[in-house]
Amino acid sequence: MPRKKRRREETELAARILTAPELKKVTDHVRQNLQSSSPTRKRDSLAVLLGLSGLRITEVCNLNRNDFRERPDGTTWLRVRTLKGGRNRLIPIERNLADQLRNLRHRRPSGPMLEVHSGCRINARNLRRSWHEIRIAAGVEHARFHDLRLTCAMAAWEQSGHNLFIVSTLLGHAKIENTRIYLTQAGMLREAVIPFAVPAVRAVFSHRQVQATGTPNGTADEAHEGV
Repeated sequence: MPRKKRRREETELAARILTAPELKKVTDHVRQNLQSSSPTRKRDSLAVLLGLSGLRITEVCNLNRNDFRERPDGTTWLRVRTLKGGRNRLIPIERNLADQLRNLRHRRPSGPMLEVHSGCRINARNLRRSWHEIRIAAGVEHARFHDLRLTCAMAAWEQSGHNLFIVSTLLGHAKIENTRIYLTQAGMLREAVIPFAVPAVRAVFSHRQVQATGTPNGTADEAHEGV
């Protein structure tokens, strides 16, 4: 499919939450790709796991290798430079993703987390194309990259016992009211989501917290995306 047509169709798709079977298909395909010798497949699969950790697509692109953090208690975290007026945040990450990010940092401790072949930082257009290919290969239809974030949000909402503060901090929203609106809209789309089927949500509740840091640093870079 031509790039412009694919981008237009993705923009026009309604937001939705991945069902549990769809999520299993995606995560199984991603795990298989992570065992591949192809750096591109590994990179694209990492991007999907980051999306399922609640990151916006541009936040994934902006990650650096030194954003991966490990603490003496053994927990692993990711520093995310939040967009759209929110606060920078530290989010807990699950073991499989942490192992992959640790390997990247060991190979080269600085620079962009995800790169294209030229060594330049990957951009949102590249990631949308990669997600399109991954979801088709996994047998999942009509889902945007941003729907990975939406799936993470709804799973965290259910598992936290409907704790707006936890979900708001995980997503990096500037105001809890933004989270309330986001989840109200998503609630109408809810399907059979199993909260602990989302690896990032398991990490949140094993680490017991997410942390907001820094000050608001809003930007208009994601005006075309969901909250």
